[in-house]
Amino acid sequence: MAKLTLNDIQNLQSETTAVAALNENFEDIEVAFDNTLSRDGTTPNQMGANLDMNSYRILNLPAPRSSSEPLRLADVGGILPSDIANAGTYASQAAAYAAAAAASVIAAASYVGAATNAPKWTTARTITLSGDVAGTSPAWDGSTNLAFSGVTISAGSVTAAKMASGAAESNIGYTPVNRAGDVVTGDIQLTYTATSLLSNSIGFRGIPINEQDANYTFVVDDCGRMVRHNSASAHAYTINPVATTAYPVGTTIVIRNVGSGVITLTRGAGVSLRKVGTSTDASVALAQWGMCTLVQEATNVWMVTGTGIT
Repeated sequence: MAKLTLNDIQNLQSETTAVAALNENFEDIEVAFDNTLSRDGTTPNQMGANLDMNSYRILNLPAPRSSSEPLRLADVGGILPSDIANAGTYASQAAAYAAAAAASVIAAASYVGAATNAPKWTTARTITLSGDVAGTSPAWDGSTNLAFSGVTISAGSVTAAKMASGAAESNIGYTPVNRAGDVVTGDIQLTYTATSLLSNSIGFRGIPINEQDANYTFVVDDCGRMVRHNSASAHAYTINPVATTAYPVGTTIVIRNVGSGVITLTRGAGVSLRKVGTSTDASVALAQWGMCTLVQEATNVWMVTGTGIT
């Protein structure tokens, strides 16, 4: 159907009829012009129905600047109509990939565990082992290098066979005493304060002196020592029963009195004390300049011998 149909004018002999026909045509033309799109924007210029491009393209569109303006292909990153048509398929594939990725993360977490949350070092660090053991284990966050002071052993230096026959001095840096028959050379010093002893516990080459110028009760650590008195006042030195002070059988204590005050060696409950050469069980007095030795020859049975005892 034509967009505009005009009335034909047959002749101009009838002026009235001709004028009416011309005016009617002009009105139809005006209506037709009002129903077209204007290139320069003359109003009215709005569509009243769908615009059918009949498979022709609209060219030279500007970049959109508002949500109501049309997009160009370049504005959507090159998405083609075929991509839009396949969007449903792509979405399904993406969902499947996401599910697979989530399962992989869960599986990885079971192997990695808490390490996935551990801080990562961004700089290489050096751990150095050298020297003798010293200090305690340091706290380390990886922000600096770490040096351990400790004994290091070359690979293969200590073998099962070598350990079975005794660790070699060249392997451990000192003469070991780890087998029956090993002999210690050089000076061995003890600084340990004993709280319990056996009769064959290691003692001293000399007699360490324990100065006691008041009433005193012998302790386990007096074994192998000299208890020395240098006071003008008399005092009592007491031997406790083994139930109170665990002296081992064979405990030996030397007592020396250089003071003018007399020392009385007294017995605790259940303790017997006899001078060598007599069966009398009694306390013993040690005069000035006297010196004697106490030995526990059986549990709670002590003997004493020396000079200046009565």
